Amino acid sequence: MLPTLQEGDRVLVEKVGRYFGGPARGDVVVFERDIAAGASGATGSPMSELTDAFRGLLGIPGEGTEDLIKRVVAVAGDTVEGRGRQVLVNGEPLEEDYLFDGRATNNFPPVTIERGMIFVMGDNRDGSQDSRSFGPVSIDRIVGRAILVIWPLNRAGPI
Repeated sequence: MLPTLQEGDRVLVEKVGRYFGGPARGDVVVFERDIAAGASGATGSPMSELTDAFRGLLGIPGEGTEDLIKRVVAVAGDTVEGRGRQVLVNGEPLEEDYLFDGRATNNFPPVTIERGMIFVMGDNRDGSQDSRSFGPVSIDRIVGRAILVIWPLNRAGPI
């Protein structure tokens, strides 16, 4: 998510707003993504489910999942594509003042976002695995919206 976030940054995640409406274009969200089948060793046992519930209370991803943080670039009903080194949403260039100067986006085919889904991209486009590789994300997988860098103190402030 460079330059918005740097390696080692810790963020405050607001979790209540997701119950009062979906994420908006431009929001930086944390969401759960399943780790490849077989890689997690998850058993689905009652003890595993209890452990996952406890981990969730502490903000730690459950067994077989990982938390990712990305920026929402398209929401339900939008058509998003990469063309001419920029992101287009509904045929219009997306204003992306948060990217490094001169950073361009590689082309990708148009995707229409279905109800209950979002399309996310990392701000560090060349080094980001995002909806271009794993597809749109269900809003049910959203943990919350990242609102504040809290650590390190010299970088503390709003996202």
